[in-house]
Amino acid sequence: MSGLENDVTTNRQDLPKGEPELSWVDSHCHLEDSQFDDDRPGVLERARQAGVRFMMTLGSDILSSRKAVELAESLDPVFAGIGIHPHEAKKAGRRTFSTLTKLAEKPKVVAIGEVGLDYYRTHSPPDQQREVLKNQIRIAKKVNRPLVLHEREAHEDLIRILREENAWEARGVIHCFTGGPREVEDYLDLDFYFSLAGPVTFAKSTELQETVREIPLERLLIETDAPYLTPAPFRGQRPNEPAMVVHVGEKIAELLAVPTEDLARITSYNAHALFGIPSVNPVPQIVYKMHGALHLNLTYTCTNNCFYCPRFSSDYLGGHNLKLDRDPDPDEIWEALKAFGDIRQLVTFSGYGEPLLRLDVLKEIAGRIKEAGGTVRVLTNGQGNLIHGRNVLPELQGLVDQLRISLHAGSAEGYMKVAAPESGDETFESVLWFIRESKNFVPDVSVIIPDKPLMWDVDKLEKMVTDDLGVKVVRREFTVYA
Repeated sequence: MSGLENDVTTNRQDLPKGEPELSWVDSHCHLEDSQFDDDRPGVLERARQAGVRFMMTLGSDILSSRKAVELAESLDPVFAGIGIHPHEAKKAGRRTFSTLTKLAEKPKVVAIGEVGLDYYRTHSPPDQQREVLKNQIRIAKKVNRPLVLHEREAHEDLIRILREENAWEARGVIHCFTGGPREVEDYLDLDFYFSLAGPVTFAKSTELQETVREIPLERLLIETDAPYLTPAPFRGQRPNEPAMVVHVGEKIAELLAVPTEDLARITSYNAHALFGIPSVNPVPQIVYKMHGALHLNLTYTCTNNCFYCPRFSSDYLGGHNLKLDRDPDPDEIWEALKAFGDIRQLVTFSGYGEPLLRLDVLKEIAGRIKEAGGTVRVLTNGQGNLIHGRNVLPELQGLVDQLRISLHAGSAEGYMKVAAPESGDETFESVLWFIRESKNFVPDVSVIIPDKPLMWDVDKLEKMVTDDLGVKVVRREFTVYA
């Protein structure tokens, strides 16, 4: 697995010459299928040309699982899943599960799957499917590999078994998800992922396309299920293959109204997080793009320890590695920013750390951005005065156009429980003062509050901010990571 680079980079990670800028992961295909025997090298080359950096090939019985492992061991971009598909459950014997357990020891085996329940085509009796699934969940937990689950017309039994077997301990993904909002809620309750395939591109899949909007991006993967389920516009014309995962991704980006580059990066990171395959973006970023906008990452250090902050479980945000090995100097930051082209746009100081910790650097870079015709936004926890022992707001005047200040609760006690600030009990009142005064120095000020109650009623918190502090409110989505 790729590790973090030792030095801070000032540019985006370069791809090999000739490859497209976007990188994708096909989280579920069947390269071991005999349909690929005549053109497997061509399939892999077309995937490379399309930007598919990694592929997961999944077995459905012992024979195909062995073949999946062999392919993965001989091809760098390929990783394997092993398991007994519900169609093949009736063939499972005494030695099947010991064989799977031994196969799972192979380094490039990263999942137990494709496994699950299928009551639409009962090639194996349902009772046998259920027992085989239970055994494979236990294997997944034993070998610490996530599950790749197939479900068709069997949701009630599947969710019951997953709960009874504590499958959340292994984690997993629902492959080729085609369910509705209720199913999304059930699987999220288990902290599972969802993988979308060709059906999401079909013109008649309107219900699925609506349901996609209910799935958090942080729990989304994409796949082809090749050679099956060819996406539009190639459906009915040719067999599916990993290169076509791009069409699945582009359709989902359209449905979610997010940039395609964000969708590619986030779903690729999710595959890395779930399966442990290499990251497609391992290099820590000083400057990164989210939702088409530029963000500056000045530091990884923060004066809060919010219990829900995703940095406690990952160095990544939106698929970007934000864990800097050291704080970059102003020239490094500026060169990294210029590498993204025209600076005459909104540039946000954000990242996982607190930008006002590096006030002098922030002021220098903000001044350069303003001189270049750009607009400056700063995301802060509002503790700048406590950090520096003085009122820093006058120093931001003329440099910062937009200030976004996070507030987690409406009382000192609640704030301490949620944010656990290093400055202790005095922090809450200092943050309120900072918010109240900031509008006298920065033209556009908003307070960011969570959209779900943590230690305070959200509506009550919003009223306090608007009425008592005189500042507008932005409600931030409380993500699945929290």
